[in-house]
Amino acid sequence: MQLIEDALAHQARLRPDRPAVTHLDFEAGHIPRHLEVTFGELHARAAAFAARLSAVVAPGQHVMLLHNSGVDFVVEFFGCLMAGAVPVPAPEPQIPYHRAAERLTRIVEDAGITAATAARQVAVADVVALSPRLSEVTWLGDAVPGETGPRRERRALRDDVAYLQYTSGSTGSPRGIEITHGNVLDEVDYFGAALGLDSESVLVNWAPVFHDLGLVLGVLVPLLRGGRIVTLSPQAFVRDPERWLRAISDFGGTHAAAPDFAYDLCLRRIPENRRAGLRLDTWRVAINGAEPVRAETVDRFTESFAPYGFRPDAMRPSYGLAECTLAVTTPPLHEMPGRVVADRDALAEGVVKPSPTGRTLVSCGRPIPGINVSIVSPDTREQLPEDAVGEIRVTGWGVARGFHGDPARMTELNTGDLGFFHEGELYVTGRLKDVIIVRGQNYHPVDLEQVAERADPQIRPGCLAAFQDGDVVGMVCEVRGNQTEAELAEIATTIQREISETFQLKLDVIALVQPGSVPKTSSGKVRRNECGRRLAAGELRVRHRVERTAVSARVSAAAAKPMLRFLLGRVVGIPVTQLDDHVPFADYGLDSKGAHELAGELERLLGTAVPSSMVFDYPTISDLAKALESE
Repeated sequence: MQLIEDALAHQARLRPDRPAVTHLDFEAGHIPRHLEVTFGELHARAAAFAARLSAVVAPGQHVMLLHNSGVDFVVEFFGCLMAGAVPVPAPEPQIPYHRAAERLTRIVEDAGITAATAARQVAVADVVALSPRLSEVTWLGDAVPGETGPRRERRALRDDVAYLQYTSGSTGSPRGIEITHGNVLDEVDYFGAALGLDSESVLVNWAPVFHDLGLVLGVLVPLLRGGRIVTLSPQAFVRDPERWLRAISDFGGTHAAAPDFAYDLCLRRIPENRRAGLRLDTWRVAINGAEPVRAETVDRFTESFAPYGFRPDAMRPSYGLAECTLAVTTPPLHEMPGRVVADRDALAEGVVKPSPTGRTLVSCGRPIPGINVSIVSPDTREQLPEDAVGEIRVTGWGVARGFHGDPARMTELNTGDLGFFHEGELYVTGRLKDVIIVRGQNYHPVDLEQVAERADPQIRPGCLAAFQDGDVVGMVCEVRGNQTEAELAEIATTIQREISETFQLKLDVIALVQPGSVPKTSSGKVRRNECGRRLAAGELRVRHRVERTAVSARVSAAAAKPMLRFLLGRVVGIPVTQLDDHVPFADYGLDSKGAHELAGELERLLGTAVPSSMVFDYPTISDLAKALESE
């Protein structure tokens, strides 16, 4: 077959009355409304949409589809292909609308969008009002019902662009990746076979369809292999992760895929008393990808849900990226992925050295047939041997044609990801451009984030960003709860202490922010550089912030006073509310031992030497705060 729509037509002829898409709509409450189409109905509705679309767009033009999930998206996506148009999936507008307007405007301008559809017309109207460029787009919700255009001439080249996959990326503006019909059909053949997907498979998906994981694995691969997909929106999953597992249980789901944070969310948000009745024995393949895979998550999820039928060999950490359509590596069926416990210091130097107390890394499997993966030196571009860390390079059928607007064709993909091969399996260690370098020592942000995450249970897992801006190394953490200033100061102190003790590294700035503040890509990857930029620009909702410069621990007196109250209160055992900024420390019973302890706490928090003599020379909170400000 030459075209994606040919593959759908083939499935519609084979099994016209078999369910193709079942969407679980939770908008009305906990009991979902089922919206379902068969393969025959899907093909017919897509053809009708194509006829309508042909009245307003010409073959080859780009049509933006603003959906997170649902039957309508699937119909419109295939309908665009039937009309010869190029679908461009994009996220439904979310508050704050000005950010949504900025992103969508960039996509419209880059792709030359002429028409668009949307799942939420009211939200779209609010966003369009913020951008004159968006108002120039033909919104098909306002088109005349029933109006049709002439059928387009059939294209027959596998190398034609099927759709544009826009990535939010870790930095910079979104770029449109040109995915061809051949890319997708090969993905259906090779990745589908590697996962054991067939006409009896049921894939349950909540990942957004504007992301490669949600589109390619959540929609295209299972449908074009004759399988059924059961979908729910990302919002429905995040509000109640039990819905995902219940759908797998109720529909006999055989396949599902999600980033690591989703499995962790299930562990945290589905207590044992809500797991009764789950039947996960049909779940054969649980893809864990799109962000770093944590051994702790894999182990805890497997152990916690084993009593409900989840099998250890179902969890399959995998590696992929949109520039390669989706999949690059995955473990072979029924093969447990390997593990390596590597010395952190050696790993930072690019060498894999076993260590019982090192960083535990989980294998992402082996290259899919037809995909070639190598590890190369970022400097010389020479291929590296096993157990050497370098940049991951990919060649083969999955590599996209290129980026929209860039005439250069991609024949090989230098991913920007760091990793190594061990016994033929790929291990991903981090991002090349995210590496933090201090005094010639390399630190992977994910390592720092995982240590900081354990500092306090109120720190949201997966919602931290370690970044470097020039000489400044910072950490931003989302924190739940309604802590006092003193309690937030204690969390920041613990983060600094844990990072210092684990890595011998001092953070220049620690910012504790409101949940939802840390920027992420559409797939949930933390945008570390963007997070640092927003922090510097004052665009994050900061609850507590501690800073030190590269040469001193100078802090404002206003910022130092609550910190000193908290530390003094902890040392002398007196509630913060009973401390006065102008009462001598000795009046609170602070002796020489306490002075050393207070100075030590200040050192750990500020990341610089604080002699005990300062506590004696400046014997009140007010005096010491002013001294710290002037140091």
